Amino acid sequence: MNRYGLIVEGRVQGVGFRAFVEQIGRHHNMTGTVQNLANGNVRVEVQGEKKAFAMFMSDLKQGNHFSHITDIRSKEIDVKKDERRFRVVY
Repeated sequence: MNRYGLIVEGRVQGVGFRAFVEQIGRHHNMTGTVQNLANGNVRVEVQGEKKAFAMFMSDLKQGNHFSHITDIRSKEIDVKKDERRFRVVY
């Protein structure tokens, strides 16, 4: 089990991007959160198996047809043992 912190840059706010990320996270049986940042970026914390993370990232990079991703920064972070699902944080 691994957990990654992502910062997604581009046109990712006001285009349904958080709901899209939540949907693909749940589709790949990942847990985590997705949250808008004040600077227009989106923060994602995603947790699961490495193979599922690779598929999650592949889908994430495709976007939701309204978004336009210019960069994704990723780093491994500490696992959260009590997390049960993927959700949007407001």
